[in-house]
Amino acid sequence: MLGLDLDPPDFSFVIPAAALARVEPLLSGDGARGPLEQSAPIVLAPSTRWETKHWRREGFCEVARYFVAKGRAVALIGSAEERIACDAIAAAAPGTLNLAGRTSVPELAALLRCCAVCVTNDSGPMHLAVALDRPVVSMFGPSDPLWIGPYRRPDAVIRVNLPCSPCYLRELSRCPYDHACMRQISGATVIERIEATLAAADPLTVLPVAAAR
Repeated sequence: MLGLDLDPPDFSFVIPAAALARVEPLLSGDGARGPLEQSAPIVLAPSTRWETKHWRREGFCEVARYFVAKGRAVALIGSAEERIACDAIAAAAPGTLNLAGRTSVPELAALLRCCAVCVTNDSGPMHLAVALDRPVVSMFGPSDPLWIGPYRRPDAVIRVNLPCSPCYLRELSRCPYDHACMRQISGATVIERIEATLAAADPLTVLPVAAAR
């Protein structure tokens, strides 16, 4: 009726060269890891504004430890206010690089453009990763993935089918079920989905920083 075609929307946008140039040394960390060209990182975005949207911190720790042990580069992202929470995950998973509070929005886009997969709650980085056509694994509980999930990525969503979900409650104090919707998502389930996502991804679609410039 509106005369629109059925083609998917074009979410592409230009990432400034300066942001791309900044990402490579950030990912080099202390030099213990190889350059980005050798290991596209698994990016974890463990924070979000609603208390109820947070998957368990211990779950993110479990995911980080698992992939670091497999020799994968793992990086945490977030705002400066979220750095303390990310510090705790990095401390529990030695070898994880904490970039929370160290990237501008363009630099975050440059980082996500080069990641192997982005693991998130229902948050801004999830949508940014989708816009950049990167693989995503996202945990949902109080919000409805049908309406605000990763665009045209139903297989990217992990959720527990409970009658109380989605509730759209923002504070944990208002949840009468002990945050069951997120608490019952196991680390093993998330790891299994990440592994499947990595196996299905086309490695040629992961651009190293140097090639993206």
